[in-house]
Amino acid sequence: MNVNFFLGIRKVALAIILSNFILQLFVFVSYKLGFSENVFFLYTIANYTVFFLSFLICLFSLKGFKLDLHEAFNFKKYFNVDFFLITATTISANWVGILLIGFFLNKEDVALYNSAVKISFSMNLILQTINQITASRFALYHKNNQKSKIKKLAKRASLLCTALVVPTGIVLILFSSEILGFFDESFKSGNLVLLILLGAQFINAITGSVGTILQMTNEESYWRRKSIESFVLNILLSLILLYLTGINGAAVGQILAISYLMLSSVYYLKKNHGISSVFFIK
Repeated sequence: MNVNFFLGIRKVALAIILSNFILQLFVFVSYKLGFSENVFFLYTIANYTVFFLSFLICLFSLKGFKLDLHEAFNFKKYFNVDFFLITATTISANWVGILLIGFFLNKEDVALYNSAVKISFSMNLILQTINQITASRFALYHKNNQKSKIKKLAKRASLLCTALVVPTGIVLILFSSEILGFFDESFKSGNLVLLILLGAQFINAITGSVGTILQMTNEESYWRRKSIESFVLNILLSLILLYLTGINGAAVGQILAISYLMLSSVYYLKKNHGISSVFFIK
């Protein structure tokens, strides 16, 4: 929440440093210095550290600001059901494959799939960072009715994301077996799962900031509806394909669900607002 405060006042660099750089640096340095070999414990301590650090910076930033407690805790005014459901389905969707594999297959398959998901998410981090940077600008341009600026920023975001994701994806594809081998030697034979999940993240990246644009331009109800549909589709396809093809089926279910969400949203945004979130589509 503190980090989102900095995004709200357009201190994007500070938000990214706090939420990513400092958090990872704390865990890495603490582990290397031998404070603990329990990475989960270090990560928990790191989160508390970032929370208190960001809280202190928030207090300093709000110096001289008068806070209306009644207004601040006006739950009905500030709680948005659409945003809540979008967040809930997004988080839940990341666990669909892992939970279904854990129910129907063995723990070795769960470990393999979980490792592949974590590796593929390295591509998604690029899009998340770009979305953090551009979200406030999309909202500002929409408020000022500057559609031309939204179009230009959307294409730039898509081009930058693609330019950064493609080299990363190529490296991950070429060395997929070796990378999985770092987690466990037996995982090398399951690199097809990783390749499919990388494909899903590539579609996510190339379609750009379509979800962010929809949410920042009063189209969050559409994005919420499509997110729920994609989530349900992910469950159904993963169940069927998992039964038919095993662990690879869960990955195929995810890529198909992501494709439905992203491509349908790109089409809707272009058709109804004349905005393309894909750099090579006019």
